[in-house]
Amino acid sequence: MASQRADAWESLHSHGRTLAGVHLRKMFQQNPHRCNELRLELEGLLLDFSRQRLVNETLDLLVNLAHACGVEPERKRMLSGKPINVTENRAVRHVDLRLPPKLRDREVNRVVERMETLATALRSGKLTGVRNRPLRHLINLGIGGSDLGPRMAVHALGSASLSPDIHFVANLDMDELAPVLERLDADATLVCVVSKSFTTRETMANAAVVRAWLKKSLGRKQLGAQLVAVTAQPGRAQEWGVPAERILPFWDWVGGRFSLSSAVGFPLMVALGPQGFAEFQAGMHAVDLHFETAPLRRNIPVIMALLGVWNGNVLGARSHAVLPYSQALRWFPLFLQQLEMESNGKSVDRRGRVLIRDSAPVIWGDVGTNAQHAFFQHLHQGTFFTPCDFIGFAHPRDERFLENHQLLLANLLAQSAALAFGRTAEEAEAAGIPPTQIPWRVFPGNRPSSTLMLDRLSPFNLGRLIAIYEHKVFVQGVLWDVFSFDQWGVELGKGIAVDVQKNMSGRESTVDIATRELINWINRA
Repeated sequence: MASQRADAWESLHSHGRTLAGVHLRKMFQQNPHRCNELRLELEGLLLDFSRQRLVNETLDLLVNLAHACGVEPERKRMLSGKPINVTENRAVRHVDLRLPPKLRDREVNRVVERMETLATALRSGKLTGVRNRPLRHLINLGIGGSDLGPRMAVHALGSASLSPDIHFVANLDMDELAPVLERLDADATLVCVVSKSFTTRETMANAAVVRAWLKKSLGRKQLGAQLVAVTAQPGRAQEWGVPAERILPFWDWVGGRFSLSSAVGFPLMVALGPQGFAEFQAGMHAVDLHFETAPLRRNIPVIMALLGVWNGNVLGARSHAVLPYSQALRWFPLFLQQLEMESNGKSVDRRGRVLIRDSAPVIWGDVGTNAQHAFFQHLHQGTFFTPCDFIGFAHPRDERFLENHQLLLANLLAQSAALAFGRTAEEAEAAGIPPTQIPWRVFPGNRPSSTLMLDRLSPFNLGRLIAIYEHKVFVQGVLWDVFSFDQWGVELGKGIAVDVQKNMSGRESTVDIATRELINWINRA
């Protein structure tokens, strides 16, 4: 396997050198059929990667790399529940959470039933607090995967007319939490504390503030009717004051950034209702089946993973932009930042050796058309290139605004075309641009992008979109030979913060001299 892997990488790099000077314009001229050849479809979903800087031979070599790196047996190991999270000796079974109910574990179904009971009661106004008033607001306290996934999905799909108000708080900075508490009535507020360990410092610090607010506002010590917990440590949640029947468990085989289809998705079930949440999970499951069964050459998550490897490891890209042309998906790039960078932002391989090639790029982005007036100047004319994923929906959610939606899509399509083909000096001159301005109004083009189109934004389609990127991340971890389901890189800073806090409060600590001087400045300010 090691020699096959090395040979596959070398063949890919050699091929990359032969394409180094070939512009996308020429690739389209040489093969006018590439628009049909370099695309993949599922019902109501299209991946067009014809504007990537590759040819059919490239795709053959990339698929060969996937075979050489063992993508198929590794996929089988994950889907069969083997402990592929080796450094923590855990299975990776988030795909099991979105199986049809008849195929799910009984324990999973019991949690889903408890979620449905609570969500239905909350949505209908039948869930009451300690003073028997209906609960009309939900505060979700979590961070990382306990916040970004549900926050993104609720903002994408939620409707204020069909559910309680849902508020997300992640940051320790009270500028996020304090305004929420100021405008809410404690009597009518349900608080959901989401922490896998129920010891996450940021979440538990915010939870302590909210619990004190509830006690002061309600004059009660027993606050169980105002609380829900989502955790893999139900005993700790009970000790903190959450009644057993209000605890929604999940398991150590569910990674935080892959947990949206677990009880972590409770706010999304509140926003959509149980049926909408089931449709969301069905979309994820549809992609799980596609990922499991489709040949590598026709497998959307696999191809997206291979495109990322081609752009980063062969063409030299260091970042990747995600550009949803949908205001509803404004949190999606941030969600993907964690999903991709926390999973594959690694520098050590699966045998504990320093990697010999780069792993995950920087993931960033924003919604169109806003982003066009922020950083597209850099995308089009900057000194280094950034591959892009354009994401759009063929139909608006409200058909009354069809004209606006068509203008939105026109911008999406125009930007991807401009990145690919650019504008030459001759074309600028023919367009009537003054000769004195031409040097600044030439666009080099040859900047790769993929376009992922879905028929409309719906729970099912958002589930599909998320699952595509989840499986892309898994495949890239195999290709880069890193463990994608741990995150030891977040530990060191958190540990040092404990020591820094000791120093700031006057206790003995071992902080370094530079940090100590910064603390001294803060204390003098």
